Amino acid sequence: MKHRLLALAAAGALCLSLCGFSGTQPLPDTITVQGTGIVEARPDQTKFTAGVNVVKPTAAEAVSAGNEMAAGVRQALMDAGVPEENIITDGLWLWEHYTYTNYTSYRDGYEYRVSFTVKVPEGTEAGAVLDAAVAGGATSTGSLTQTVSDAGDLYTEALGAAVESARQSAEKLAAASGKTVGKALYITESGYGVAEETERNNPDTGGGYFASDSAQETTPILPGLEQVEAQVEIVFELV
Repeated sequence: MKHRLLALAAAGALCLSLCGFSGTQPLPDTITVQGTGIVEARPDQTKFTAGVNVVKPTAAEAVSAGNEMAAGVRQALMDAGVPEENIITDGLWLWEHYTYTNYTSYRDGYEYRVSFTVKVPEGTEAGAVLDAAVAGGATSTGSLTQTVSDAGDLYTEALGAAVESARQSAEKLAAASGKTVGKALYITESGYGVAEETERNNPDTGGGYFASDSAQETTPILPGLEQVEAQVEIVFELV
């Protein structure tokens, strides 16, 4: 995975202990600084939901028709290269369906819905998989999330950048006071951040992604960049 490293210079807080003794041992002069490191990476994992929705006169008919449609979606996804274990049933709903006319309502059948969470295999074009789900009979898609698979490794890299950023700040501030930076006395990992999985749309609110009308075009799913951030606070000795 290609990614680029951004080291952010942190604002340092200069804290000098110029006097004071504990017994016969003088307290060292110190400087406390903060450092931030950020790694940007292109997401390589994509998930989305795909579902079917059907209304029939009886509950049994709705369930039967919905399950048949869901089987078609599942098979289309597997034909598109999605392993069966990457297709997870995350919801089954059955409820009475009502029609509203002239300020009155009446029950005209039963509505049945099946929803899958689909994990797109690495190296497979997510847009093509989504199109396959729609072609296979999906009536709704959405809840698209994109993440990086090696967030832990990226955080380790960001942590190293944060430490280096803190040391650079300490050296600049120490030079202004006629000192040099010695060893690190205390290090605190003060922050950890991985960009949240972004839910791009939600079929429950009426939104969704749909296949393009043209058979030659694939639904575009652009990953962008995700940031992994680390923050540290370090107390350095001044000499």
